[in-house]
Amino acid sequence: MSGFPGSMTSPDRMNKAEDLRIIQQLQNRYLWIKAGLCCLGLVAGIYFILYRDPDLPKFSLLINATGGLLAIWSGYYFVRQLFFPSGGKTDILTCLREDPQSIVWVYHYIVVHRPFGIHFIRITTLYFNLINGERLGMIMPRKTAEHLMNLLRKRLPHCTFGHSDRKAFLYQANPGLLRK
Repeated sequence: MSGFPGSMTSPDRMNKAEDLRIIQQLQNRYLWIKAGLCCLGLVAGIYFILYRDPDLPKFSLLINATGGLLAIWSGYYFVRQLFFPSGGKTDILTCLREDPQSIVWVYHYIVVHRPFGIHFIRITTLYFNLINGERLGMIMPRKTAEHLMNLLRKRLPHCTFGHSDRKAFLYQANPGLLRK
C-alpha cells in the first residue's frame, strides 16, 4: 500500500519520511521568519517609546501610542507563535501523520502582485482542505508546491487534486463529496 496509513515496505517509509521532511522544513522556515518579524516589531516599538525626539512634543503622544501598540502586538504574536505555532488550528504535518484520511482536497494557488503593471512578487500557497471544513495553507516556492503535489497524489489516492469552481462548490456543499 503506498498511502500514509497501513503497513509499508522500506522504500515507502523512506519516501514518506522525505515527504514529511519537506513540509517540516517549510514550516520551520516560516516559523523562524514570523519570529524574526515579531522581534523586529518589538524592538521598533520599544525604540519608538524610549528614544523618541524630545523636540517634537506635539507628536510624542502619537509616537508613544504607536510604539506601545507595536510592542504589545509584536510581543503577543511572538509569545503566541512560540507556544502555539499552529495558532490552535490543525497542523498540516500532524494531519498527514495521524489522520491522512481527513484530507479531501489539495491544490495550489498562485497570486502574482503587479503594482502599476510591474511584476513585483509571486506567492504560491498549497492548500489542504479537510473533511471537517477546515482549510490549511502553506506558502512555498512554486516548484516545491508542484513537487509536493506530485508526491501527495501518490500518497493520498483518496484526495481530489487541483482547483476548479465545481470542486469549490462541492466542497462548500459537502466536503465528503470530493473524496474518491
